Amino acid sequence: MTWLLMLACSAGPGDTGMPPAEPPDVAGRYNAMGVGVTGCDGVPSWEAYVEPWMAGPLEVSGTGQDLSFDFRDEMVFPGGVDASGSTSFSGDTAWSDATLVVEFLGSFSDVDGQWVLEGVLSSEVDDDEVISNNCTLDVSLEAHELVGI
Repeated sequence: MTWLLMLACSAGPGDTGMPPAEPPDVAGRYNAMGVGVTGCDGVPSWEAYVEPWMAGPLEVSGTGQDLSFDFRDEMVFPGGVDASGSTSFSGDTAWSDATLVVEFLGSFSDVDGQWVLEGVLSSEVDDDEVISNNCTLDVSLEAHELVGI
């Protein structure tokens, strides 16, 4: 009987008996920049379709899987962050007569009390006015939290 009671009370696979970890509170103001760009060869796509709204102020609001990534008060994407700091956001939007399909995969890390967001922002650019239609830009995005400002 004791053996059955122990078996019934034991932790299952992946169950540590601890409550699940909470996602970090990454809400705040950031300064975003592209630190490397590939794709859309021969087309000034970075300068025309991504840099104007991505580089500069970024406001992250919400918690957990209900985050909002607001670039320059112009582009807002829904996303989330998990307990390990892994984050993503995505959405379709229009910019400069083009349709952009945007996806971001990256992570938040705490560097000396300041959140830093790093990852790759992929943007498929569909502009019927450009010969190189439907190309994909991959931008290494880095954003540092503005602390004490």
